Amino acid sequence: MNALGEGAMAKIGFIVNPYAGIGGRLALKGSDGDEVRERAIMSGVEGPAPVRAATFLNVLSAHMERAHIVTYGGDMGATCLRAAGFQFELAGEPAAIISSASDTADAASRMLDAAVDCLVFLGGDGTARDICAVVRDAIPVVGVPSGVKMHSAVFARTPADAALLVSMLIGGKNISYRPAEVMDIDEKSFREGRVSAALYGYMTVPYAAEYLQGPKASGCERGDALRGAAERIAGNMEDGIFYVVGPGTSTKYIFDLLGLGKTLLGVDVLLNKRVVSPDASYDGLKKILHGNRYNVIVTAIGGQGCLFGRGNQQIGPDILRPLKREDITVIASTEKLLSITGGAMYNDTGDPELDRQLSGYYRVITGWNE
Repeated sequence: MNALGEGAMAKIGFIVNPYAGIGGRLALKGSDGDEVRERAIMSGVEGPAPVRAATFLNVLSAHMERAHIVTYGGDMGATCLRAAGFQFELAGEPAAIISSASDTADAASRMLDAAVDCLVFLGGDGTARDICAVVRDAIPVVGVPSGVKMHSAVFARTPADAALLVSMLIGGKNISYRPAEVMDIDEKSFREGRVSAALYGYMTVPYAAEYLQGPKASGCERGDALRGAAERIAGNMEDGIFYVVGPGTSTKYIFDLLGLGKTLLGVDVLLNKRVVSPDASYDGLKKILHGNRYNVIVTAIGGQGCLFGRGNQQIGPDILRPLKREDITVIASTEKLLSITGGAMYNDTGDPELDRQLSGYYRVITGWNE
């Protein structure tokens, strides 16, 4: 696949899964399935996809003189584009007000029929899987991260990065293309504390390492180093301070050391070295932490390097804004740090200004005295 010719218009497909990520702040470990989606909708929580679509479109708007957008009706694309002031061609409509995976598949099929040059979609691994079943390697895709879990390598690191990547294609830059993995996990097992990831296929992405996230790496950490790191962190905990501990096997070592049970894939709160709020939601955290001193303890995702915004959306913007750099503790083995694509951690909280506030250097605890 080559760059667009001189003066050529880029035809960009645009699909939104409006319910992607809706279960994240509710500690539901995902958004797949009618039951989870209905529970989230009944709670009054809004999914992050519309806000992330607005961020993507705001950055992309400066590069649209050579682009024509094809989209799907309602909240699956047209609503976001209309709100952002974009012109577009409508390729189809979802079958019902509350869209489903079959609507995503139909939208992807219509993008193929429209012969788009690149398909942009907002969602998580489940959305990527639904689109991959239709598109395969027929057209390039760019995933805008909007889900709870994003193990797949078809996603940009942030919505802004996705827009910059698409703008390179629109601008006729000479871009290389390569296959990227589409991964998904069994959410039922995930909610029971077991991660069972599988490879579902490959889709083609326009490749620019600075904008794309890498595939998730696992099993790259040494237990002895993490036990030492956990001992150091636990030894420095102060009475009267709440400790918000993110998900992952790295942070679980702290709980093992204290003789406590850890919600492996959830966010737990400690006070005086006791669990006071297991598997907390975003609203639950805001309630328990209001007016109190607290620290946050997290690990980065292996291979990808995301610190906040992947799998720990419960630790949302209102929790993070009041914190100083020294109030955030990062635990990760040296092996995990070396596995990170690009060599740097990053944040994707859904609030670009907060991401900038959180940028800079962090001291990472990698062992007892490391």
